[in-house]
Amino acid sequence: MKLPKSKVGLILSFLYLTGSIFLVLSQGIFGESFIAILLGFPWSFLIVLGGINAVVSDSNPLFFLFLYAWVLTPIIVNVILFYWVGVFLEKVFRRIQKPSHPNK
Repeated sequence: MKLPKSKVGLILSFLYLTGSIFLVLSQGIFGESFIAILLGFPWSFLIVLGGINAVVSDSNPLFFLFLYAWVLTPIIVNVILFYWVGVFLEKVFRRIQKPSHPNK
């Protein structure tokens, strides 16, 4: 499968990713405002509602790795979704910009 090359998708993904990196670095990945969890919306909340966050217990040595994956995976999913939204928007913009041929 070949990915479509979309400048709009890349721009949207890049803006979201740079904004996310800036907020995570400035607030901390587990900061007071839980900005990383909000950046992963709605996937981070679905993880909590589905009970997936309780798969690894607090005493498990892999808990911190699981915690980072739980926070960062939804952000990565959103980056991919922003790319596909950009692909869709680029297709819509192309259709709008096509000149119509008048009937002679």
